[in-house]
Amino acid sequence: YYTFDGTSLTTLKKVYMTPARGFFSDDFFNMPGLGALYSRVSSYIFGDWNKCGEVMGLAPYGRPNQMKPLLEMRGEELIVPPWDSRYDRPWLEESGENWEQSPLMQHWKDLAWQVQDDTENVLLERARWLREKTGAKNLVVSGGVALNCVANGRLVRESGFENIWFQPAAGDNGIALGCAYYGYLAVLGNARPEKMKITHAYFGRPYTDDEVDKATSKSIVRLETKIDRPDDICREAARLLAEGNIFAWVQGPSEFGPRALGNRSILADPRSPEIKDKLNRRVKFRQAFRPFAPIILRERVDEVFEGEEESPYMLVVKPVRPEWKDRVAGIVHVDGTARVQTVEEKTNPRLYRLLREFDAITGVPVLVNTSLNVRGEPIVETPEDAVNCFLGTGIDVLAIHDLLITKTWAHKVVSPVVKTYNDIANIVRAGVD
Repeated sequence: YYTFDGTSLTTLKKVYMTPARGFFSDDFFNMPGLGALYSRVSSYIFGDWNKCGEVMGLAPYGRPNQMKPLLEMRGEELIVPPWDSRYDRPWLEESGENWEQSPLMQHWKDLAWQVQDDTENVLLERARWLREKTGAKNLVVSGGVALNCVANGRLVRESGFENIWFQPAAGDNGIALGCAYYGYLAVLGNARPEKMKITHAYFGRPYTDDEVDKATSKSIVRLETKIDRPDDICREAARLLAEGNIFAWVQGPSEFGPRALGNRSILADPRSPEIKDKLNRRVKFRQAFRPFAPIILRERVDEVFEGEEESPYMLVVKPVRPEWKDRVAGIVHVDGTARVQTVEEKTNPRLYRLLREFDAITGVPVLVNTSLNVRGEPIVETPEDAVNCFLGTGIDVLAIHDLLITKTWAHKVVSPVVKTYNDIANIVRAGVD
């Protein structure tokens, strides 16, 4: 915990954790810390320490207060009780059990609820402590736990700070920014700018039209697709989205951080409650409980959601207003909330125009937005990655630069053959290795 003024950084408090080995045979899982405990629950429920977002999505399905707190604040100290025999029913992938059909599901849901509630309460207590100790009006939050957008929503609404900024690349990748900024200010002695001018997270490298043409001109791609260049790609895409088509939207530089913010995204019409199951089953190949996030015109956010504050990095969960829940049913989670991304014209003019065109057709200034990838894969980066993801999933249309690409009848014949060939090739490579 730090305060800063100009280029001066002052430490308020540091919490050092003592590693201890245990069931998972990994120091990290047994550290008495907030992020470590959340990751431990992730491993317990999903068999993977890095499924914290899924724990957060599962939490609203749990029953409140069915378990004792997993962590709590006592004064200024965080207390993490020992992991005991109550938690002896983890999911083990090697058991061959189907996760979604497990008789232990309610136990896992209740545990997810508990760790999420504990996390929110601890963060709120810490934030209030900081406000009382410093009198500051502004709060900056980083670190992996800052990706917990449900807790972030409560911090915005309940912590008492006037302004809160969440680092969009809040995980380990964001450390690079902190190191560079520290070097610029503290090591080189430069003055701190009055205000950060960058208000977006699109820091990837842009790809040229020639690179797009190369990815889309391969004979196998040409055989499976039809490529158009409409006069107005945003208007045509909005029309196709309103007709129920699922889009891969690939524009400009990719996003920095774990959230797809409209440059490497899957987009869809939020009006249908069936769109969540359709995306999970046909495109993302992931569990049915997982929700999808909305993007919305910045100036309309308080019309659809409670709270008018912006959320440009999709890091704040907001309640959906009752009168809109049926109109945007595809993005409403089981607890009546949604993880919102607000879009401004100055930061992403093409995405903003797409939302305006969709609103003109449907009266809804919202689209479903999820990352362009399938379960277990990283977010798409290159034009070639985008084409491969498009052809390998149930996505209907790929919009890349000024091109709209759809699948032809040949795709249904060619795609299974290509998949079989790739599967065999992977087996052969594994055998060689």
